[in-house]
Amino acid sequence: MSKSIDPESTLLSPASSMRRGLFHDAGGTEASLARSAVPNVETIAMRMILPPTYLLVSLVLATALSVFLPGPRIVASPWTVIGIGLIVIGVGINIVGDRQFQRAKTTMNPFGSPRTLVTTGVFRCFPHPMYAGLVLIVIGTAVLLGYATPFIAPVLLWTVLRYRFIPQEERVLSQRFGEEYRVYRTRVSRWL
Repeated sequence: MSKSIDPESTLLSPASSMRRGLFHDAGGTEASLARSAVPNVETIAMRMILPPTYLLVSLVLATALSVFLPGPRIVASPWTVIGIGLIVIGVGINIVGDRQFQRAKTTMNPFGSPRTLVTTGVFRCFPHPMYAGLVLIVIGTAVLLGYATPFIAPVLLWTVLRYRFIPQEERVLSQRFGEEYRVYRTRVSRWL
């Protein structure tokens, strides 16, 4: 008999993962089905690297660039303090979005299975406010540092979020909520 795996710990249930071809099933026998319950390590490793990790890497990158390869100063003091405001706004957007997900009792995990389509509050303006908040935090950090090269970090973060996480989320939301999600998408901008 196949061993059940907690979907939240692997981010996919064994049954849904087999349908998607993420587990290797050589023969369809009960023994091979039991072996197929072992998650594909590469798939899980990729899904365990979530947006907050990319935020941390972006902040470290921006700081390292300002120290080791700063380029020209493009934001002079005292204007660099504007960066603090941008960071606070980005953090605030993420806190509000997190609380909305908690109230709706749905997952924040981009690879999880949403229970509710959240379309109010910060989600009324744009579909991915928490990602916009993460990018705003890194932009604020780059402004605070004041040099040109740290601005590479928010561009890289935006690229990762845009091409790694957003398409997956939009596919899942479209499949899960169908017409309701399509109508929502027509009311909000793509990013901001």
